Amino acid sequence: MGAQLFARLDQLIESVFMDKESTTTSRDKKECSIEEVIEELHSIDGVNFGSALHIFAIEFFSARSKREMWAAMGSIDRKISWLKIIFEKGRKP
Repeated sequence: MGAQLFARLDQLIESVFMDKESTTTSRDKKECSIEEVIEELHSIDGVNFGSALHIFAIEFFSARSKREMWAAMGSIDRKISWLKIIFEKGRKP
């Protein structure tokens, strides 16, 4: 009985994670998926892979609301300026 219960619990947990992963991407607004935002970030001169700003951005953009704000900023210049302001704000003691 206990083994069956654990097996069923494992199936349930796996099912929840699979549902979450399959619907998460579909909830992203246009130009707001992690892939799209990071691709755009990587296209910007001055954002070097592995730099402090790059690492910050990768973690920062894990939140959907941050990616949506990024997309809403409009031009690349506005986007990178906004990101740098947030980055610097977080570095101040």
